Amino acid sequence: MAVIKIFVIIFGVIQAEILQFPRFKPANNCRDYRIQCNSSNEIPCCQEHNLCAKVQIAPAKYSSICLKPLTLGDFCEENVDCLMLGHANCHKGHCECLANYGIPKMGTKCLPLIGAICLENNDCSVKDTICVNNKCRCRDKYIAIDNNQCKPSTLGKKCRGDWNCNDQLHMKCSKSNICRCKSNYIIKDNMKCVPLLDEFCWSGEKCAVNNSVCFNNKCQCIKGYRALGNYLCIPTDI
Repeated sequence: MAVIKIFVIIFGVIQAEILQFPRFKPANNCRDYRIQCNSSNEIPCCQEHNLCAKVQIAPAKYSSICLKPLTLGDFCEENVDCLMLGHANCHKGHCECLANYGIPKMGTKCLPLIGAICLENNDCSVKDTICVNNKCRCRDKYIAIDNNQCKPSTLGKKCRGDWNCNDQLHMKCSKSNICRCKSNYIIKDNMKCVPLLDEFCWSGEKCAVNNSVCFNNKCQCIKGYRALGNYLCIPTDI
């Protein structure tokens, strides 16, 4: 439920921004920039190039607002200016996708990537992802390489060489011709190999040891902890 609260807060800010702008007196039923509009009107938006766009302003809640048809990187003044891009905000004067949102497919909208907030499976845009506990994740027997790609797990499958095992998932072909975890990587959830301390990791990947994090593509103890072998992070004052 915490992720939904964060989602509500983000779009609550956007709604507040919309309400802050003065309501201009309509001319011929048209509406000014950033004002809620009716797309069935002959001229829904007063400015020639503005569009009466249906945008998401809260979870499962949409509204039509007169907006400029901006694209990523275009100049903006407020978060509301970037609403047509989906999950985007105005950062330092330019429209940018929110963290864990991007454009994984052909299009112009910021869509949920792996780890982003979702309400249903259709919200998740990356191939082979589903919505679990309000977050996009790879479906069963698939593993995230980064926040924009899921690959099938080859763990436990027959192989003739390392090329048959997914090297990006820290696997190798064993002497018994089965895909196994590489040295200093351990099995998690019976389908993926997770790095121990001082081993290579992908950016954003979770490390196997508690109180450790992937930094500069290597699993390291977080601040205030030090490594004891490659299996344990202990407080520095011990």
